[in-house]
Amino acid sequence: MWFGTGEDYEIELVGWTGETIRRIRWEGPDLNVTPEDISRYRDSLEDSYRRGGGADWRARFQRRWEWESEIVPDVFPAYQGLIMGDDGVLWVHDYLRPGERSEWFAFDADGNWTRTLVLPSRTVLLDIGPDWAVVRNLDEVDVQRVAVHALVENR
Repeated sequence: MWFGTGEDYEIELVGWTGETIRRIRWEGPDLNVTPEDISRYRDSLEDSYRRGGGADWRARFQRRWEWESEIVPDVFPAYQGLIMGDDGVLWVHDYLRPGERSEWFAFDADGNWTRTLVLPSRTVLLDIGPDWAVVRNLDEVDVQRVAVHALVENR
């Protein structure tokens, strides 16, 4: 079983006896939340309420922001998800900070970072293999679509 706390860029493969079989570490950005991060999140949240429309969108946004601004954390998690690919490669989903793109990092059996998968906004990785990815995305009117895409190497 893979375990991690999300407090640092490290995860461990732990066996049935509780001993660590493998440890993967990688470098990532500083985890501290900055005023710029909070501002980007606030702007994004406000934009979602504006797009949602309604005569009272601004009041609804203000109520939500008053509540959320009180519980803003001091640090980001290092990552937000793990998927084991069909080929045994471990994919780690980098924590999606406000205004950033969704990235997944692939680690081979030796713990080496071998690939990066960048997904468009409003796209979720569902499954992955050595040369394909199954994703779900939302279009501009929030219709869900599932698609299989070929993975290609950077040139």
